[in-house]
Amino acid sequence: MEEKEITSDTVLTDVKTVATMLKKAGADVRLYLLWKNKKETMFSYAETSKEIKDSFKKRWMNDYNDDKNQEITQFNVGMEKTDHLMFCSSEEFPLMKKHVEKTNTENDSKQFVEDLSTIRPKLNLVRGYCAHIYTDEENLYLFGSTNTFNSLTKSRGFGLIGNVGDKEITKLSDDDLIIGFNPKTTCYIHNSVCVIKNKKGFEDLFGLLEEYKKLAEETIKLFSNYPEFYQGIENFEDDLNRRPILYRSVVNFGKKTGIIESVSQHLDEIKMIKENDAFKAKYKDLKINDKGIVYTRSSLPLFLSLLNEEPVKSIITGNEFFAEH
Repeated sequence: MEEKEITSDTVLTDVKTVATMLKKAGADVRLYLLWKNKKETMFSYAETSKEIKDSFKKRWMNDYNDDKNQEITQFNVGMEKTDHLMFCSSEEFPLMKKHVEKTNTENDSKQFVEDLSTIRPKLNLVRGYCAHIYTDEENLYLFGSTNTFNSLTKSRGFGLIGNVGDKEITKLSDDDLIIGFNPKTTCYIHNSVCVIKNKKGFEDLFGLLEEYKKLAEETIKLFSNYPEFYQGIENFEDDLNRRPILYRSVVNFGKKTGIIESVSQHLDEIKMIKENDAFKAKYKDLKINDKGIVYTRSSLPLFLSLLNEEPVKSIITGNEFFAEH
């Protein structure tokens, strides 16, 4: 079956579908705490009261069900941080499908831990939650982050610690361990749609740094086609591995077909950048000679900046080479 294209309009339609679902009396919630066991993300099922279940429905309503016109942008690996909602296909990254499958109670062998006994003694390993909100017809997976406050129970300096309600303060026992669920969510998955509230949280949750690394490694191979222009480039991958946060930047320019070849044909323009008043301070450490760029570890950010066309509007076309800043 051919997958339907996901657009901002289909996402807005999905938001309305979910909002209707959450208003149904039969919508229930299964809550899982997410934690790491080596590199594997583990799901531990937590029994919860109706009040706590309802709090996760409210989180969704607060973050996505806005009566105002929301601006929704398609997610891509190179995009900057944004306050807008983002979307992508829930099939796009392998861990998304895997995380959803872990909550399936019909698996012959359960892919989640069935209680909190394993993780309770080490709550510092918990990194977030998945709230599986469902009816007979629909399944929604809401993800967010958590904070732990175990240190409170280890110090008598605080005296009495209590939960503050609208009308009363409820005492916590000496055996209580405390976990907090951040009010802002990370993303939700419904059918084939993933809607993202927090870009960094989303990337961390679904292991995108590893995805970026794989994509970056494929892009790096293309430099070997231009050995005279990209000199010293054999050290580039090792330097990049020391600063993995920069994988995203490589993936970003790697999406531009032919950019590595195109930059190699614009040595004169690169010299102009280094001499131009608007850019020479920033690019003074970018080394070039009469054949091309001489890559060095210290110039790594500048090298990435150039390939991402930050100082230009278009190296490929040559139009308006010096961009406005």
